[in-house]
Amino acid sequence: MTNETKSGLAEKLDQQFNQMVNDQFKTPELQQYYSIRLTWKRALFREQQRLYAHIHLVSTLPWLGALAACHILERRNNSRAVEGGGASERWRRKLIDELGIPQDRLPDSNVHVIADVAHADLVWDAIVRHTVNEQAYAAALEGARESLLIDRAVSGAWGHYMQMIEG
Repeated sequence: MTNETKSGLAEKLDQQFNQMVNDQFKTPELQQYYSIRLTWKRALFREQQRLYAHIHLVSTLPWLGALAACHILERRNNSRAVEGGGASERWRRKLIDELGIPQDRLPDSNVHVIADVAHADLVWDAIVRHTVNEQAYAAALEGARESLLIDRAVSGAWGHYMQMIEG
């Protein structure tokens, strides 16, 4: 495969991934999740959850699909890739706007918003290097799709249960 074909596949995957992470925030599950007003109890609930489904996913996919499954979550957090801000930036805005926490009191969130850009770029570089044919392209795309399906389901569940938490 020529470098031109390889870079064409990576460019096509890059465009698809950007579209996918932007579309993710338009799904009913994420719309509902981000529309729920935060309370301290709701914020703690969200932070205590674990994504065991992602662990299973990445342990059962081909390695490039597993890498893409992880990458798409970092890209979803990347405010350079997502219109209106990535997931980390949106969460930080909710903490500031709805719980009244000053931004300078959120060092973890502040670092995370910046670091997610670098995380996405680092993993992306590895994906580009190894998307050398249609099979690799398909594996990466499938890993990203499955990861976003899990993200969507978990966000929907979080939204549902967060609404049930009083105060």
